[in-house]
Formats: sequence, C-alpha cells, structure tokens
Amino acid sequence: MVDESAERTEARLSGHAGLSAEINANGSLRRFDCGDISLSLFVGNELEGGPANLYLRMVGDDARCIPLLGPNAPTWFETDPKSGRFTGTGSWHGVEYSVELVLSKSATAWFWHVQLANRSASAQVLDITYAQDLALAPYGAVRMNEFYVSQYVDHTPLSHPTQGLLDALTVRQVKGDFAPLRVLIAGDISHSRVARSAWQAFTTLGAHVTLVAPPTLLPPCVDDWPVDVSHDLDAVLSDLDVLYLLRVQRERMDDALLPSLREYSTMYGLTTRRAGRLPAHSLVMHPGPMNRGVEMVADPGELPGSVILDQVTNGVAVRMAVLFRLLGSGADLGGEAS
Repeated sequence: MVDESAERTEARLSGHAGLSAEINANGSLRRFDCGDISLSLFVGNELEGGPANLYLRMVGDDARCIPLLGPNAPTWFETDPKSGRFTGTGSWHGVEYSVELVLSKSATAWFWHVQLANRSASAQVLDITYAQDLALAPYGAVRMNEFYVSQYVDHTPLSHPTQGLLDALTVRQVKGDFAPLRVLIAGDISHSRVARSAWQAFTTLGAHVTLVAPPTLLPPCVDDWPVDVSHDLDAVLSDLDVLYLLRVQRERMDDALLPSLREYSTMYGLTTRRAGRLPAHSLVMHPGPMNRGVEMVADPGELPGSVILDQVTNGVAVRMAVLFRLLGSGADLGGEAS
C-alpha cells in the first residue's frame, strides 16, 4: 500500500512482512526500513538522491553507465496508490528499459525487476549493478554515527577507529592470531581515514603492515609509522595474508596527483591477473564505497578470499558495542560500568 501523507516524500510503500520504503519525488529512495531497523545508511534527498541505486552499463571498449533511479536518471517514475508499486521507464542509446521495486508479501525481502529491450540496429552487451548502502541498525544509532554527523558540522575526522576495530574483528574471525600475518594496504593512503586506523589496529595486534601507493598518495608523516612502504604492487603481491584495498578519493584532492585513473588502475588495481597471483589463503578487504574498474577491476564476488560482506556485517555489531560501552554498558547512571 502507499501512504500519500508521508512528509517530504512522494510515497511510502509498505510490505506485509514489515518492510517499508519512502520514495522521493525525484525517484530516489529516501529511507528503507524493516520495522525500527534502518536498512539504508544514508537518507536520500531531493537534490542528490542517495547511494542506493541501480546502474545500467553498456559494456565495451567505450564503457559507460547511467543511474536508473534519482534526479540524474533519464527515467519517468510513477507510483500506483492501489497496488503499492513503484515503477520507472526510460530509454538510453537505443535501449528501452523498465524498473520496478517489489516488496515481498510473505518475507522480509525486496526485489528490483528490470526489463531491457534493444531497439538499436546493433547488438548491445549490457549489465545491471545494484548499489545498496547498509546500516542494519536502529535509525537513531545510524544518525548518531560520527561520520554521518561530520557532514553537517565543522569537524574533520583524522581516523576511523570503529573501522579499524571491525577490520581487526573480521581478520581474527578467519585467521585467529595476528602475530604472523602480513597485511598489505594498497590505495589512496594520504586521504584515507581508514588507512590510519587499519595500520594502527593491525600493528598493535602484532601484524606486519606494508603500505602500497604512488608517492603522491602517501602522506608526509608515513616515515614515522611502524610500517613498510612500497610503490610496486606486483613486487609484494605474492607474499601476503591480507590485501586491503582503498579507493581513490578524488573529491579530497586539490591537485592533480594522478596522471589518470586508467594508469592508476593499471599500476595499483586488483585485476583478474593479479587476483590469480594472490596466495590461496589470503583475504581481500575493502571498506567501501568501491570504485569498480579502478582499485577493484576483478569481480569481488568471484574472489574466494573476499571478506568484504563480513566487514559490512561486523561493522554494525562493532559500532553498537562501542555505543553500548560508551553509554555505560547498561549500568545505572550512578553506578560503575561493567
């Protein structure tokens, strides 16, 4: 069903199993909830939409893609108050498409139905990518997240401590002891809060850490860190237990620090060839969001050592544990936390 009275949204879809979705007038998802649990981390807005989206990609030498939801999509959106359906139709480079959000009537599940029809004179190779940011926590806890709040106040975090904790937990669940582990962190070290927390967490627990990046993406203070540094990913790729990839944060760069993303991907991206050289026991990690085709060229779903989804799952538990601890572990205000 659709609740047309929901404020600041065009419609609200509700499923019989507790799922609900609020849809902005621009065709983006504002909120996605299951009862009092928020499924989405960020709230979509009327200006930019939100991270949750579907992307239609045309595969080939001149690969390109478009979003199917939100203000930048060439899509005509429609909500049916009677059936509770959210649908969209459009066309792009001779391809007609339709997209529909379906909330299950019998389970806590949702489906995106996408249909494509090629109306051009030549064959097209197309694929669909679904991006969904995950919170899996009460809405209040999500909105209290440090890095969510920091977007709206004059505050720049220099590290990401809970990310370091969840990364350490993820590795420990698989590897156990840290002491013999060799961890390689590759990517934009200079602009990464995750890198700072990760090397501190891993070295504190006894792992040996190597940072891999072009010289322009290493901070000046790296000489003071208890880590090794390399500019050649291929030279250190075969001797590791954990490969931690970081994205290139171009939005934080004031200067031209890279010749091109293509060159960066060639030198530092995890291609299919490099993935084949990884030790069989190695883990592959990424904090998200991921730049597909840049630092992650290979399909992460086909990497046997990928624990990226485990990082997402552990992130919720770790951050809830930190809040629980900081708020007194359930003890009375006048008592001592256990």
